[in-house]
Amino acid sequence: MKQEQIDKLRKGYTTGAAATAGAAVAYLVLNNRYSGGAVSLLLPTGKTLNIPVAKTEKFADAIMVSIIKDAGDDPDVTDKMTIKVRLKYSAATAVKPEDYLEICGKGWLVIKGGDGVGLVTRPGLDATVGKWAINRSPRRMLVDNLKRVGFGSEVQYLTIEITAVNGAGIARKTLNPMLGIIGGISILGTTGIVVPYSNAAYIKTIEIRVRCAAAEGVKHIAFTTGSRTRTAILQELSDIGDDSCIRIGDFIADSLKAVAATKLKTVSVACMPGKLYKYACGHEYTHAHKVSLKPELMVEELKLLGVDSSGLKKIAKCNTVGEAAAMLERKIYLLLLERLADRAFNYLAQWSGKVKVKLYVYDIEGKILVKR
Repeated sequence: MKQEQIDKLRKGYTTGAAATAGAAVAYLVLNNRYSGGAVSLLLPTGKTLNIPVAKTEKFADAIMVSIIKDAGDDPDVTDKMTIKVRLKYSAATAVKPEDYLEICGKGWLVIKGGDGVGLVTRPGLDATVGKWAINRSPRRMLVDNLKRVGFGSEVQYLTIEITAVNGAGIARKTLNPMLGIIGGISILGTTGIVVPYSNAAYIKTIEIRVRCAAAEGVKHIAFTTGSRTRTAILQELSDIGDDSCIRIGDFIADSLKAVAATKLKTVSVACMPGKLYKYACGHEYTHAHKVSLKPELMVEELKLLGVDSSGLKKIAKCNTVGEAAAMLERKIYLLLLERLADRAFNYLAQWSGKVKVKLYVYDIEGKILVKR
């Protein structure tokens, strides 16, 4: 049984997808090629998604398009917020230090954050310190979709300014201030799609998929926390097919307990360092809005690895594993991950019962960091 047959939760689209849809429509309006209605968005997966357009506005030198962000059945704080994208032709002089400059065919995109979009002040995130909190995948989507609607055939600069209405207020309900993102929300989205992981009903979907796999005689399944880890583990394990690779989001303990109740032989867990740390701390649920990172365990392990007191004081102020990684020598960082994996493995094995558990930790590029 495939997930689409059993998963009735409605998916949505990310802030990154909303911003990209707005930029694509704005470019079409700017070139008198928009006939109204929804816009077809090219996703990083190669699939397309139709996104409705709330409003288009023409100014003397720019076009502004409003998109209502839809999180589907996920209780995301950014659900139904308005993302506005202002687009205009510009020049190299339009680029400020906090902006991103992306190659798009023969042209260039100047990507800016407007009101309600945060600035990154701490390392370890998927956006550059000192620049807007607009992650790499949304920037890639902007490039791909602007090229798709015709930009880039000649040397030109196009400025894309993204505004999140009431973004500063909404950001206070997130961990952004603790993570070092000030002034607003982040423009996010690896695939462009919001999967309702943080909805408790998703646990039932996971349980059904696990039972179905076991009933069909499958002996080895994989749990992944998201799109990057799914891609990585499918490349790693030749005996795992799509139907046996299950996205569990933040529900690690419930997912492994579902496995423990079956006759499955092995479950492989694929995650990234941030989730690994939470597993090592024994957290059964890892959503960032519910479980913030406490650095005490990192400090304890690094002390055993010989990190001096000044270094430990810096780590004690970290709010993400990525931020700590930016402060550590590569060798020390990898040793830290090994020790965290040992701790995490004990919890995973406890939750999975008699089913053998394997652990794979990947970096943001999908490269393996730790195996257990």
